[in-house]
Amino acid sequence: MQNAHNPIEYLYYYAKQRPDHVAIQGLGWSVSYRELLRLVRSAATKLRACGLDSGDVVLTTLGDKQIDWVISLALMHEAIPSCSGHDYTDYAELLKPSLWITDRQPPKGSETELLVVDNAWINDVNAIDPALTYRNFAHADATLRIALTSGTTGLSKRTHHTLRRVVAATADASTHQVSARSISLMRLSSAWGFRQALSVLFKGSTLYHANTFVELAALIDQHRIESIMGSTMQISALAAHFETTTQRPVTLQEVIYSGSKASPKQLDTIRTNLCPTVVCHFGATEIGVATRCFLHDPKRVAGGVGYALPGVELQIVDDADQPLPEGVEGILRVRTPYMVAGYEGDDKESAAHFRDGWFYTGDTAAIESGGMLALRGRLREIINLGGVKIDPARIDDVTLSYPGVTDAAAFTFVSTDGSETLSVAVVSEDTVDLTPLPHHVGANLGPLVTPRYVIRVPHIPRNGMGKIVRTELTRLYGDTLRTESSRRMGN
Repeated sequence: MQNAHNPIEYLYYYAKQRPDHVAIQGLGWSVSYRELLRLVRSAATKLRACGLDSGDVVLTTLGDKQIDWVISLALMHEAIPSCSGHDYTDYAELLKPSLWITDRQPPKGSETELLVVDNAWINDVNAIDPALTYRNFAHADATLRIALTSGTTGLSKRTHHTLRRVVAATADASTHQVSARSISLMRLSSAWGFRQALSVLFKGSTLYHANTFVELAALIDQHRIESIMGSTMQISALAAHFETTTQRPVTLQEVIYSGSKASPKQLDTIRTNLCPTVVCHFGATEIGVATRCFLHDPKRVAGGVGYALPGVELQIVDDADQPLPEGVEGILRVRTPYMVAGYEGDDKESAAHFRDGWFYTGDTAAIESGGMLALRGRLREIINLGGVKIDPARIDDVTLSYPGVTDAAAFTFVSTDGSETLSVAVVSEDTVDLTPLPHHVGANLGPLVTPRYVIRVPHIPRNGMGKIVRTELTRLYGDTLRTESSRRMGN
């Protein structure tokens, strides 16, 4: 791809080649490629009237994925870099957008220029008879899409994905599902979710869309969906929905999840209620999909997330960046054809994660016999309990095996004596007795890993990809537990 090439050309092509083929399918409604092109051109007409230029950046926070996709395509039509936010948080300080397109009022105090997409705006778009042609990007290395990292530390970072890299990654069949009858639950705010939607456009196939699990279940049944993908929490929640009904998605042949590890309890629920064939994708916003693993693979080891996809390099190194032999745990670094060069506007984090052409994921891992990558933990999440270092995810897994616990996360806070104190946040019914839980964890992981405090919470805070944000637990409950710690110590 030597010259600039706007992916919107695929929409123009299929609107001519197969105008009546369904581009977006919902429950009881559909949009053809001819209709989608008209909608996108009409929305682009409205956006062009806002005075946007190719050097601008536009942020969208739209709850409806279908509307977000139409707006994203309209911005692509105008060769304007876009970014879909994870939620309705004010990303203005991080992103510095020229325009914020949303379907609700932003947080108070935001000074970013606002465009509210309400029913009146949508009706105006539907009434436009567009006559404009698309604009092209200046060159192949121009920014097409901006993705925000998941922010497990509580701080998202900005990654710029060029036209060349997005198109190449989207065209790579090894990172996508095989079946044309597939549904992605991922929002466009994730790099994977955006590429999945773009992949549908490149193939001229159908993007399926549902706003609720009830709609989704009916869509799967009516259109004989064969493959479904999403974050671990999305897939688990869908499986839990089917568990409450007598219906089962009998046409599903494959379920793919990504973003965070699924617990044994979650995997059992997914296999029982959705499909026996469960696939794990490991990757990151910065690098795309790196490995793929069939979880029923008899060669899979503990923590195994699969083998490197074609063109992907995996390496385990020590603290001095020296490669380690097979089976030895160390720091994981990855190199892919589609990785970004760094974090925009954050030289410190870029230097920490991007070195010598490699991306340092922040995971500890080992490459086992046969080349399977096995994750061991997260460097920034490792908890040091009096010299005993442990990955909090292991505590999560053991806590989730306790009867009646539906979700859990280990975290620490600094007690009044200045020590790092282990706690566990638990989601369960009020009738579940959590008193024996610390002993349950200690019996499985050792007495030094026994939580000092167990706190029942309404939900575990997670980012857009379903990963636990432990810093948020410390922020929400640290002061309460610190007061309780002081009380117990008699201060």
